[in-house]
Amino acid sequence: MSFDFAVWKRSARTKTAMLADSYESICAASGHAAVDGFDTAGLQRALQDHYGVTDPDDLPFAVETGEAVGSSWLVVNAPFSGADEVRDVLVELALARGLMVYDPQREVVWGNRRPSE
Repeated sequence: MSFDFAVWKRSARTKTAMLADSYESICAASGHAAVDGFDTAGLQRALQDHYGVTDPDDLPFAVETGEAVGSSWLVVNAPFSGADEVRDVLVELALARGLMVYDPQREVVWGNRRPSE
């Protein structure tokens, strides 16, 4: 069983983050006005560096990246038993890059600040 976290950059084009709609769009692999583009490869490399691995397949969780219509995102499928540890690392790395982390299971979000224009 996996525990999912979604990471994206909140768009300055929208007034609200539209969490559920944005996550639905990510699950459908389509863009959303509230989801902006960001360097998904950079965040994935930061995760690999944190865990001391060079191959993303060696991470203790699965990472899926996506991109569509000016939007990009990263979804982490963590094992349920390690979800809290993965969340802590992911939130720290994402917030340092001005990104949001959404936990759809608990409906919790970190970094939900509208970017300055």
